[in-house]
Parts: sequence; structure tokens; C-alpha cells
Amino acid sequence: MPVRVLLDTCVVRSYVHTVGPKLDIEGIVAHASELRVSLADSCFAELMAQLLERRCNFSDWSSKVHELDSILDKAFPIFPGGNELAYMSGIWQPAPINLSDSAIYYCACWDYMSSAKCIDDLTNEVTFTDSEGTHRICGNENQVKMTLEGHRNRWRDYVHDMQKRLAGKKPEEVWSLIRMGLSPKDGEPADFAARLDCVAKCLALFLNMALKKNGPYNPDGENRAGDVFDMDLLYALPLPAIIVTADEKFYNRMRSLDCQQVSQIVLVEEFNQHIHNGTLASLIH
Repeated sequence: MPVRVLLDTCVVRSYVHTVGPKLDIEGIVAHASELRVSLADSCFAELMAQLLERRCNFSDWSSKVHELDSILDKAFPIFPGGNELAYMSGIWQPAPINLSDSAIYYCACWDYMSSAKCIDDLTNEVTFTDSEGTHRICGNENQVKMTLEGHRNRWRDYVHDMQKRLAGKKPEEVWSLIRMGLSPKDGEPADFAARLDCVAKCLALFLNMALKKNGPYNPDGENRAGDVFDMDLLYALPLPAIIVTADEKFYNRMRSLDCQQVSQIVLVEEFNQHIHNGTLASLIH
């Protein structure tokens, strides 16, 4: 079975701007039958915002995007997040989700962003059609910004609420409460907690940092703006999947956790070496 590979935002930006270790595009193409490479859902949203806000140089993007396109999964060049990801990874079983429509949507999003010849093309409206009808895509800068900020705000509100609820709790008590919340409910797999082990341990890490008396974790800090998107990536680990990152802080934070799943999170250099050695699948638990 092909290995699902998700690229985070910093990997794509590093490739586009030729900064730091680069993805081995040729190696990925040579092993295309063994891989299914996608941008993470959060990567698409963040890249769109950065392009629209001119924080990602468009000429660099347009000169490299065809190379990225050559390695991306044709069905899911952008991989779903949220309920769709939970459904695909088997940790949530709602009414069946139409994955064919999901694929149409994410292919349309990628085509919209990858085919743009200038910034103005990212603000033009385009349409796509699925089983439900015709829909539109338009890269409105304010709307994209509000969507990202709304997601960050939910994380901030959650952490601040937990700071109040868990005040005075010891790390082992915090972990015990998180584990209790992972008891499988109707429709959830018996190994629900094991599948979300990395998510739970990363959450415990953040909450215990937030409960520190001296220099507590502050989710409002500008340098913590990406934490919620890092958390989102972890929900792909039960697929199973490999997450490729160029963010060494995120990588080191994950490696500090007592969790087998962290082997599925690799830096670009490690990913390239595993591709060369044909050992990527050995990382999955």
C-alpha cells in the first residue's frame, strides 16, 4: 500500500524560496508508485494567505509550483482536514462522507492556486461542480485571514479555558483527565486512544506548559500562531501517514514525547534519506 506523505507549510515555502534542505523531487518521482504526496490542509490555507498578503514571493512560487505539482497526488493534491480527515483515519464515523466530492473540491483548490499567473488571478472567482451542484472559489484576502484567525482563536480560547479549569493540577492529573476523554464512545474504534496518542500527549504538553507559574505558555503570542496548525497535522498519524516538516522546533517538541507515532514525523533531510533507502514505510506504527 502506498505511503501517505503530508507536507507542512514550511517545507513548501523552503522549497519555493530555495532556503534550507530541499525536497528530493527526483527521488519522489522515481518512487511515485510507493507514495501519495499531498499538501496538508492547513498548508493550503496558510500558503494562500501568505501569497495574498505578499509574504510569499509570487515569482518564486510561479517558478517552482510546476515542480511541486509533479509530485502531488492527483486525487488529493491537498489532503482533507477536520471531519473528513477524522473519517478517513477511522477515528470518527459520522454519516458517510462523500470522498469523491472532497477530491473534486481539493483538486479545484490546488488547480486554482497552482495555475495562477499573477496575484490578481488569486482574487478571481472560479467555479467547480460536484454531485451537489456548482460552487465557487475566490481568494478573498480578508476571508482567508478571518478563517485562519478564527481557527487560532478557538485554540486560544480552549487553552485559556483549560488554564482556569485545571489550575493547580499536576502533570499526571492533566494526563489522566485527557486519557479519560479518549475513552471510545459509540461509533468510535476500540483503539481510539492509541490512534490519538500523539495528539493527546502533545495536548498534555501544551496544557502543562500553560499551567506553569513562571513563564507559562501563552497561546496569544505571535510566535505561537502556528501551534494549532501543528496540532492539526497530528490527526493524520492514524491514517497512517508521514508528516514532513522543516520546522525544527515542532520536530524537537514532538520527539520529546513518549510516543511511537513521532517516528512518522520527519525533517526534510530524513525524508529524502528514507526515500533514497526505500525505508519510509518502516517508520509507520
